[in-house]
Amino acid sequence: MPTTTDRAAFIRESMRRSWSTRTRAYTEDAAPNTAEFARRLLSLQPPRPGERVLDVATGPGVVSVAAATLAGSTGRVVATDLASEWAEIIAERAAAAGVTNVIFRAMGAEALDLPDGAFDVAYCQFGLMFVPEPVQALREMRRVLRDGGRLGIVVWSTADRVLCFSVVNRHLAPYLPKVPPEQELPTPLALGEPGLIERLAAEAGFREIASERHTLEFVAGSPEDVWRTRVERGQPAIQAAVAALAPPERERLRDALIAEVAHYQRDGSVRLPSEAIFLRAVK
Repeated sequence: MPTTTDRAAFIRESMRRSWSTRTRAYTEDAAPNTAEFARRLLSLQPPRPGERVLDVATGPGVVSVAAATLAGSTGRVVATDLASEWAEIIAERAAAAGVTNVIFRAMGAEALDLPDGAFDVAYCQFGLMFVPEPVQALREMRRVLRDGGRLGIVVWSTADRVLCFSVVNRHLAPYLPKVPPEQELPTPLALGEPGLIERLAAEAGFREIASERHTLEFVAGSPEDVWRTRVERGQPAIQAAVAALAPPERERLRDALIAEVAHYQRDGSVRLPSEAIFLRAVK
């Protein structure tokens, strides 16, 4: 069913508000794990020295900074995101990596304020799932690519294959308030259905579409770290729902989640196997 204009606007604003409040927490807690997925993406669809690179829904700029290194001093990277609060994070990460060819611009994925044919390669890692109109976002990425330009996308797979979400979510789900269908937001697993991301890319006009699945480990120092990052520093709705519990119930939830996560401890860390779908295509 097509997304209505009002619902799309609601999703965008909700996502913008949610991410704007936790840029630091996400950068500290999750970005180190997504870096391994970024390395895999850039090995499958590498930017070449001197190329013009676009990173849509960049978040903390994991792909942007890595791509800037590969594109070299003669290349340039434009990182975009709906939440302008990522600008400071990306500037810090670029400086730490010693790259000066990354710029950030705040804009939504479905309406890129960028000229036609301006880029050689476009990426979007773990962002397209949250876009209310993913085909429109893909069409925009295609528009700003030159003829023959390349696309690299990463989305999470299905819940049974993405333990970094499913192990935690099955404990938290009973405590989250039910919302009307018109207020439901896309989840990180929204595009994991087999064949879906490939169909969306084809609908957007891309060709030479190829995808592959890779399972990498989402690593945390301890089960207690998982509770802290996913609950105490997690999405605002999760923080609010758990904070509203009576202390004994909150402790029971904490103990149950930590006990299950402990099953995935190995070599001194929690390691949650999580599958992602890597898609490559050409304009």
